[in-house]
Amino acid sequence: MLPARYDSLLRFYSLDLWRLGKTLEFIGYCVDRDEPEEGSDHHDILYQDVRTGLLHYCYGYEEEMGDWDAHVEVSCEDWTSGWTLEEIRAGLHNRYGPDVGFPDFLVPPPPEVEDMHRETGYDS
Repeated sequence: MLPARYDSLLRFYSLDLWRLGKTLEFIGYCVDRDEPEEGSDHHDILYQDVRTGLLHYCYGYEEEMGDWDAHVEVSCEDWTSGWTLEEIRAGLHNRYGPDVGFPDFLVPPPPEVEDMHRETGYDS
């Protein structure tokens, strides 16, 4: 399970996958999100289902439902799921081609210098 970097509050999420005409519901965490672009309420969000461990990437916006913040409805303009960040990136590559950009939280950090040397055999 990925550590929740955004917040560690357990919530009930309803992802409205309006292009597919269905809703995906799960209990989980918001792992990470970016800030919306100026003039837009849409942003990239990564969730994790605590029951299955599945990761859900969504480009959309959130709206808290009711009088408490434990139920969040998310309207997704774009969505994909996977067990790893690599699977999510592959899903976006398949859909949009090799030149698709990713939000920072979907891109793995570069390896440490010691790891690079061990993996490649070259000094940096």
